[in-house]
Amino acid sequence: LPFENAFYKDMFKNQLKLYKKEDMKKIGNSPLFLISGELDPIGENTKSIKKLYNTYKKYNVNVDLKLYPECRHGLVQEKNREQVIRDILDFIKK
Repeated sequence: LPFENAFYKDMFKNQLKLYKKEDMKKIGNSPLFLISGELDPIGENTKSIKKLYNTYKKYNVNVDLKLYPECRHGLVQEKNREQVIRDILDFIKK
């Protein structure tokens, strides 16, 4: 099903907050797990996800990054989806 216009408005508005120092302070100590396929065009084939990861590290955000070779955007629909789900569950458990 397609998303409503309000979804896209909120998504893009909040995406701008990803790199703002004052908004990173709101994250606190909550751990973040960034995952992406290395062939994800939305993440610019890892370029933007690595930039976000490095920005978070710069501001001491508790963040982990996992990149999946030969995968695109829909990681839980890829051929290695079981590994992706295991990695997510392992992150949640720790």
